[in-house]
Amino acid sequence: MNARLAGLIAAATLLVILGCGAGTFLITRDGSSTYFGQPDTLLSRRLCSSGDLKNILSAADLPERIRDDFYRYNCTDDRSRDTVISLFAFLSPDEKIRLKRAFKRFGYEINIMHC
Repeated sequence: MNARLAGLIAAATLLVILGCGAGTFLITRDGSSTYFGQPDTLLSRRLCSSGDLKNILSAADLPERIRDDFYRYNCTDDRSRDTVISLFAFLSPDEKIRLKRAFKRFGYEINIMHC
């Protein structure tokens, strides 16, 4: 990880810890919901094991480095909710929209929780 990215992640993590930063967004599919980046939920494990996350990140047309980091911090032993939140916080508004739209294209609902 380069020094600039590490600094950005540290700053965003501090904001999250202090309660000043926004989180990510809620994803729902097949009656299960979780926040993007929340590790060890049924839906987050399914997102990784099915290969959907790789496809979604590719469809969102994010820079390769960002795609790799999102995958790493969602689906590997380096899972880190705080790092995913930090990465998401530094996406441009257009990149955030593209990411959410990509989730929708692959059958996920955004910011909707079914009771």
